[in-house]
Amino acid sequence: MGNNYGIVIVTYNPNLDELNKKVDKYTIDSNALVVIVNNGDKLNISEHPNLIIKNLGKNMGIAYAQNIGVNYLQEKGIDLAFLLDQDTKLGKKYFEQMLKKWQSLKIKDSKLAVLSPVAFDRKTKKLLSTKYLVNDNLKIEFLQSGDKYNTLPISSGILVDTNIFEEIGGNCSEYFIDWVDFQFDLDIIDAGYHIYTTSEIRINHQIGNASTRKLLWKTIHPSNHSAFRNYYFFRNGILFMEKNKSHKFVKKFVTSSLAKRFIYIFYEKRKADKLKAMINGIKDARKIIKNGEY
Repeated sequence: MGNNYGIVIVTYNPNLDELNKKVDKYTIDSNALVVIVNNGDKLNISEHPNLIIKNLGKNMGIAYAQNIGVNYLQEKGIDLAFLLDQDTKLGKKYFEQMLKKWQSLKIKDSKLAVLSPVAFDRKTKKLLSTKYLVNDNLKIEFLQSGDKYNTLPISSGILVDTNIFEEIGGNCSEYFIDWVDFQFDLDIIDAGYHIYTTSEIRINHQIGNASTRKLLWKTIHPSNHSAFRNYYFFRNGILFMEKNKSHKFVKKFVTSSLAKRFIYIFYEKRKADKLKAMINGIKDARKIIKNGEY
């Protein structure tokens, strides 16, 4: 395999000092081509011999941006791509460990398309759950050991086969943000390929700006996402449910996710704005479906 892999980082008005440090670290640790796809203001960062910057000029969303990055690597003949967010924190030997795990899995499974680490949320200081399918039933657990097959991971930190990524059409760019990961995961699985999550490798991640609150006897973690994000969460959740209704787990999964997000806004600020955004998201999703635009 050698160094036939690249790194795609999607940014939106990042902290430039932190981004420079990460690019320095990634190019030293991996000696790989790093592609930054920038959704925000034009980046002004230090030059690196293995760095390519794609300035999109405006916010086109994470789905479109990742498509641009992976497509660039694939056209350069690079077979594997790491997908990273600007705020993802990696361990010292992350690239080495992921590639080694990929090689060991590939020997056993020629249909391997995506490898995911488990994610630790630095805000809640908890391991994020691992979602996986068994006979099209959704299972959820906190993965402490071993690997799981047919998982539905978030995109941050994954290693993906660029040729398979292009074969399935990449991300659904119409989603912009939210539910992009789950749609991509299902597209991979529906195309006959396999996704694994390994407990052996962790990334340090942050989902929104989560807080810790009490709901009756339960501890909950409202994400405190903006009204903008809540709009896409509800719009895309309904579109995702419509597109994937052949999967028996989808309706329950989506409706419970939307219900949880609705309840959580009452523990957050700007409740009215977020509620309005949710309603508009539902209306727009129904309109898109009714007009046959999806």
